[in-house]
Amino acid sequence: MAETFTTKSSLRDYGVERRVALLQDALVAYRMLRKRGVGQLLLHARCVALNRLHNRLVDRELHNLLPRRVSGEAVVDGLKLRTSADHEAREATPYAPVPSKTLAWALEGIGHDLRDYHFVDIGSGRGFAVVLAAKYSFARITGIEFARELHEDACANLVWARANGLIEASLVELRHESALNTQFPVGPSLFFLYNPFGDSVMRAFLDRLDASVQTDPRPVIVVYANPKQRALFVRPGVHEVPLAPREKWLIRLFSPFAVRVYAWDAPQR
Repeated sequence: MAETFTTKSSLRDYGVERRVALLQDALVAYRMLRKRGVGQLLLHARCVALNRLHNRLVDRELHNLLPRRVSGEAVVDGLKLRTSADHEAREATPYAPVPSKTLAWALEGIGHDLRDYHFVDIGSGRGFAVVLAAKYSFARITGIEFARELHEDACANLVWARANGLIEASLVELRHESALNTQFPVGPSLFFLYNPFGDSVMRAFLDRLDASVQTDPRPVIVVYANPKQRALFVRPGVHEVPLAPREKWLIRLFSPFAVRVYAWDAPQR
């Protein structure tokens, strides 16, 4: 099967998710040129090229080792979803694996000890980011995915990773549930978002996170890759965390996607 290297969610944005893979990039480029102009097309082409390099030169070996395919994009249309909100399905972006270097640079650029943090991947798909996170010394790791078929693929990949020594910690779990219903962990938490959903779902998710921090004050960080709804993070009690200069420039120059990091301030008592 041919791989598709369009940016995450661009297939749905330009109505080509059901087209033959070989035509998708060309159709996205043509429609983007007409709709957004040359500047946006050039940015998109850069993202596609970098994504291709990461897939082929950095992540291909692990992609090929995992028993369930993680490369390419997977739309949720037609999948069995666990959600109580219709708009969660409508706003879900296609699953695609985050480039491993993008995640690594983001985690390393935060600049403080994450060993006490619970890593939570919202929209964990087939489990690639969960497997990557297991290389770090997080206290716990959890993947949240509302599409049953993707969750089952992630479970198979996790079993394989454990059997082959990629994951030593037993405190790794995958949960088939909605991001709008999932119970947030107690204690320090780091949420990873790889552009999982659109505006109204992101707002509802952040409102829940705000309420959780108010009820249970604790350190909370969000690492947001491909941050299309970053304006929603401009809210009381949340500040942006600057990445260390080295990782900031590595992401800016070599990552297909931007990364923003946000932290919740402890409520005043």
